[in-house]
Amino acid sequence: LKVSASNRGTGAGDAAVLGVFNTNGEIFRVQNDGNVGIGTDSPDQLLTASKSVDGDIGISLYNNDTTSGSASQTASLYFDFARTGSSAIQRAAGTITAGKEQEWESGSGTQDGYLAFSTLVNSGSVERMRIESSGNVGIGTISPYTDAQLHISKVNAGGDNSLRIQNSSTVDGTTTSLKFTNTTIDY
Repeated sequence: LKVSASNRGTGAGDAAVLGVFNTNGEIFRVQNDGNVGIGTDSPDQLLTASKSVDGDIGISLYNNDTTSGSASQTASLYFDFARTGSSAIQRAAGTITAGKEQEWESGSGTQDGYLAFSTLVNSGSVERMRIESSGNVGIGTISPYTDAQLHISKVNAGGDNSLRIQNSSTVDGTTTSLKFTNTTIDY
């Protein structure tokens, strides 16, 4: 393993400020412009990760708390922004959270998880959609009905709740439909 610092180049991003190498070459770099590259020598975003594989490539957020009663563990990805005039105050405009549906015990086959999507409303995070391990989706609820694959809920004082399906095509003959079906009959 070799760590190398350099200030070569004349422009932003011309040369690595910090590079980490192994016997196969550079594996990590921080450029003059602050962009970080993992597996690439030319990161064009704040963080660029690259790997040539025949299969999955991923980024892992790992919460390794093994304490008993740890059913409330989550791992989240936050999308933060600064307030106008004050970069010191930031808020997560949106969050994607993965969590446990119950405690995961060693040797247990019951290790179910959910994925939740939240947005910022009046300085508070509000969960907008949840996908449970069963495949059920809740929009506007954190506990979708177990007998409904899609559960949409909204508290709307003085107004209507609606589901809108729109076809914006201008081509004659196109249709928009909502079909209720079982394996043999369309309703």
